[in-house]
Amino acid sequence: RLLRESLIFPYAEGTPLTAARFARDGVAGLDAALRDPPLSTARVFAPKDDDPVEFVRLPQALLAEQLAPRGCALGDDNVAGALTLQVLFDSYGSSADVASLIRGWSGDRFLQIDCVEIWELVWLTRWDSHADASRFASAYREIADAIAASAKLSGAPEVIVRDRTARVVTPGLRALADAILADSEIRAYARYADWRRDDCFPESPCPVAGESWAILPLLAPVAQL
Repeated sequence: RLLRESLIFPYAEGTPLTAARFARDGVAGLDAALRDPPLSTARVFAPKDDDPVEFVRLPQALLAEQLAPRGCALGDDNVAGALTLQVLFDSYGSSADVASLIRGWSGDRFLQIDCVEIWELVWLTRWDSHADASRFASAYREIADAIAASAKLSGAPEVIVRDRTARVVTPGLRALADAILADSEIRAYARYADWRRDDCFPESPCPVAGESWAILPLLAPVAQL
C-alpha cells in the first residue's frame, strides 16, 4: 500500500495544488513552484502551513559502534513523513484521528538496523508541541504489538516522549535511547531552497535529480500490503 500511495500521491495531491497555483499566478507561479517546491508531503496536505520542517541526523557512528558486538549492520535510513504516517496508522487500524495527528508533524528520521535474524529500529520524530508528540506516542502504542507481530523486530517498539520529540525504539536499543537523542542533530528549514543551500542536510551531498530515494522499510508489512 505504501508503494501504491507513494506513486499516486504526486497526481492525486499535486495536480489540484498545481492547478490552484496556476489559476492564481499563471505560468510564472508554476515556474516558481518548480524552483521552490514543498519541503514535505505534510506541506502538500496543508499548503498554508508555513512552519519550518525539521530534518534529523541520527548518530549512526554511535549506533554502529554500540551494536557491532552483536553483528548488527546499519540498514535503511530515511524520512517517514506525513504520507507514511497516514499509511501506517490506517493499515494497522489505529483509532487515532490521523489527519489531525499529521497536522502536528514537524520532521523525523528513522534507521533500520539488521542484527542477523532480527531488526532493531530507531525513529526520532519531531512535533509542533509536546501535546502533539504525546498524541503520536499514544497512537503508536496502540499498534506497537501488531507491528512487532508482523515484522522481524526484536520486540514491540517503545515510544519515549521528551518535549517536542518522540523516539520510537525497539527493545535492543532502549538503553541507548537517551544517547540517541543527545547525539542527534536537528536543523529546521522554512523553504526547499534553504535546505538545498545547506547541501540537503542530512543527505549531503544533495541527491542528483532523477535518483529515487529508498522506500520506507520502517515496517515491512506495510510495504507488502
